[in-house]
Amino acid sequence: QAMTGREIEEAKVAVAVYDWNRFGAPNLIGQIEFDVSNVYRSPSHEFFRRWIALYHPEKGSNARGYLKMSMGVVGPNDSPPKYHAESEDREEFSRNALLKNEVVKAPMFVVRSYVVHCTIGWADMITRMTGELSQKDVIRGYLEVEYTGFPNLISQTFIGDANAIVDDMIDKDVCKVNMNRQVAFNEEFLLPMTTLNGKLMVDGVKISLRHRTHSMLTTDKYIGEIHISLMDLVRYSRLSVVRGDPADGESPGDRLERTSLVEPRWFNFYGKPGGTGSDDDRGTNFRGRLLVGVAAKSGRIRRPFSRPCLPPVRPKTCLYKLEFQVCRATELPLDNNWLVAVECKIGLYEFGQTIPRVAVRNKCVQWDELSMIRINFMQLPELIEDIPDVFVTLWKRKPRHVTILEQKTEDGALTETDAAPKTKSSASLHGHKVEAEEQWTRFAFLRLPAAHLVHHQPQAKWMFMDFADQSSGSDESAVPGSLLMNCHISRMEIGIEEVCELKDYDRVQAEKAAKEAAAKANPEEDKASTMRRRRQERMERSQSKDTAATAAAGQAEELDKEKTPEELAEIEKEKRVLALKEKISKLDPAGTFTPALGEEK
Repeated sequence: QAMTGREIEEAKVAVAVYDWNRFGAPNLIGQIEFDVSNVYRSPSHEFFRRWIALYHPEKGSNARGYLKMSMGVVGPNDSPPKYHAESEDREEFSRNALLKNEVVKAPMFVVRSYVVHCTIGWADMITRMTGELSQKDVIRGYLEVEYTGFPNLISQTFIGDANAIVDDMIDKDVCKVNMNRQVAFNEEFLLPMTTLNGKLMVDGVKISLRHRTHSMLTTDKYIGEIHISLMDLVRYSRLSVVRGDPADGESPGDRLERTSLVEPRWFNFYGKPGGTGSDDDRGTNFRGRLLVGVAAKSGRIRRPFSRPCLPPVRPKTCLYKLEFQVCRATELPLDNNWLVAVECKIGLYEFGQTIPRVAVRNKCVQWDELSMIRINFMQLPELIEDIPDVFVTLWKRKPRHVTILEQKTEDGALTETDAAPKTKSSASLHGHKVEAEEQWTRFAFLRLPAAHLVHHQPQAKWMFMDFADQSSGSDESAVPGSLLMNCHISRMEIGIEEVCELKDYDRVQAEKAAKEAAAKANPEEDKASTMRRRRQERMERSQSKDTAATAAAGQAEELDKEKTPEELAEIEKEKRVLALKEKISKLDPAGTFTPALGEEK
């Protein structure tokens, strides 16, 4: 059967063995369902005469029998399947199998059963799902877990509101932070997993995030999906000391068994920008992320189920610096005088509004030095694989005077009012809804993984863009032009904790300055409060002394001159703050690459 690459990733093969009945319906003995993509990733895209365990969906996780079978998948430009002689099956055709026709015995294999704990923390940075601006901006999210060979699991529905993010460290004139929509799940899905001779046939776990609608006439909206491979759990399993959990039907106490753990990390969603999507959408925009942790330990369960759990450990966040420059675009599918604007996004951060809008000349546009952007103190995950991809989108707009010229007739030129566009556009540029006469539309985009941007690139590079509209560019080899640009992400030499300490110190100093200003306005009240404070400090110091005698007047004066522990702590804090300010001042403000406006293609 001919299948495309995406169909191979989603296709499944089900094999069932029945007990034939002459007078009634056949009885199911056992069945197995596995992913075609798992077979395609095997050596030579096949497995030859391999034992497969059969399970009955209504009779627990114990194997009901075993089946030896072969299967192969041939992809585009792959060689034809290799011919295997029966003698290659050493287990079946060996010297020790001379009596195989007279003696029936069970095959030799090792079966291990595991319980997979898939913990879902929360989803955030979700794109807006309520399309109309009159509706409340909320997310009614739920999860659907698809595990091969078992019915789908659906979680409860949790509601999350849209919250504005206030980040004082980001320059608001250069970069804006979009609304954050977060839904907390804190739910754990338990899945049965069995290995046969160390091989895992059921590998795929698909987790879909959806938005539940109020109306019964409309279907729930699709947000995104992720795929988790269980092969890492089998590959990196090791002996560990495990404490029995009575909630899992285990006896209390510690025991030694094989376990595996994948630390919680972010999985990103990609698709079309805003609104409901589908699994067939191309990744033209970032749509959110999901925090997932996976672990496995020895055990047996009859079928998958879910239960509430504690929130997983949140991955560490670091501060990054982003440098971006767009220089030139060529071979654009636009006529002269069309305007082109640039929009860039990485997670919730959106920038590019400071880049001038330029007109097309001979299928080309060129930007000046104002296209250079540097953003410091961007909060992104520490693990590079968890950082969302950078999306560079080009917008186009037909100017008003071009529309007027195109609408001229032989009888005479139309007026400017008549020549204005009559239709409205629902697109938004840089988070603002465009006016009806502007008609800004997306026409090209570029997607850059963060793993490629951490490598130092001092010079700008030419890159092919792709069509932003899924209906455009039916020819897969066609592109909407090339873009000369440079983008670099680097981790800053200062942590979030240090920046928070500096901000807290500035806030306390501002409060002290406000109190001093208020005290100067009322000197009598300030004098009385100072005397009370000194009297309280004197009493506390006298009580800490071993002697109960009252200090003399001269000793009291000496105590007033001594520094209290609070004052010493304040001095140490001031030293740390001064060191942090000096550290921030030494950060390289000039960037790591220079403008490349003069380079030729």
